[in-house]
Amino acid sequence: MFVALLENFVANARAAFQHALEDGSIKFTKLVELARTADIPFSLFFAPREVVEAQVALKTEKLLQGLTKKEFSLSLRNSVELRDIELIVKDLLRKQELLKTHDKTLKKNTIVGSLSRPGRTVAADAAKLMDHLDISASTLRGVKTKSVVTQRLIAALESKQILVAQSQNNYIPQLLRGIRFLGLTVKDDKVPYIFLAGGDEGEHVEPAGRRTFTLVLLAVLIAGVCSPL
Repeated sequence: MFVALLENFVANARAAFQHALEDGSIKFTKLVELARTADIPFSLFFAPREVVEAQVALKTEKLLQGLTKKEFSLSLRNSVELRDIELIVKDLLRKQELLKTHDKTLKKNTIVGSLSRPGRTVAADAAKLMDHLDISASTLRGVKTKSVVTQRLIAALESKQILVAQSQNNYIPQLLRGIRFLGLTVKDDKVPYIFLAGGDEGEHVEPAGRRTFTLVLLAVLIAGVCSPL
């Protein structure tokens, strides 16, 4: 029951969880601490197996309610489990819904699906996307540092209702220790979201050039792969 409840929650990265797996036991105070971290009533650890399995299934269903696999596009190097990024995804979905609920000026996004039909060449598609974003290659080449290029691209995307969240240690809702993925997109016909990882998680900080490449890749996924809901 201990593994079933915590394996798919963010508390699985805590030292107390790992030590309990190694030792085969855990102090009650540590168990309560892990339960609070995962937002699980500690009494559930002593419930029958069928009750625990039902609760885990319900939690997963609520997390993925109304979503399909096509609504997420990830750029990664290694396998990533839903539990590794679940709080980040939930936070992005919450922000999307808040914006659509309270901002009545939002219109259908002009970038989403704009490259759904490939042009004659990759260069032509790139030029088309840059035109949609009102940004030119010469403008980007004239910037002195790669980090400024990233910021220019983010500003261009957000001006077109494509919101960009960047990972930053102690400010994002979930630590990314040991998780090697570069970013993800969350589909929406009005305010698609990009989450750009690899910036300041305390481990393996990605160089600015790679972050720019990832940002462009995810923007292309929104323009070419992600169709409206």
